[in-house]
Amino acid sequence: MLYIGENITIPTSPLTTYEKDLLARLVNAEAKGESYAGKVAVATVVLNRVESKDFPNTVKSVIYQISNGHYAFTPVQNGAINQSASAESKRAVNEAIAMKGLGSGSLFFYNPKTAQSQWIKSRPVTTVIGNHVFAK
Repeated sequence: MLYIGENITIPTSPLTTYEKDLLARLVNAEAKGESYAGKVAVATVVLNRVESKDFPNTVKSVIYQISNGHYAFTPVQNGAINQSASAESKRAVNEAIAMKGLGSGSLFFYNPKTAQSQWIKSRPVTTVIGNHVFAK
């Protein structure tokens, strides 16, 4: 409840405009055809990685991270990240930012129909949304 004369603080985004756009383009490419909840979950994985000591500490560094000679995200490898993001993907990024700290701590996601890595399939599953399995 607010009372006359009280001040409130409206939180600002911890990401720059560039980072939000980059993340939205990744979400658009990774979760095309997935539900809105799936798009939010993909964005959340990137934000969780930024906060994790096991990953780089910026959105750009997480998205462009190379491991074993491959980018962490297929759209970076195939160039799909360079396409404009949909309004829904942008909205999903904003929701993921607003929900920071909520959720199940997912650090990975994959499509079980196409994933070939046995390591990724060994990770503890946090949730399944559409065609993606999310894991820690």
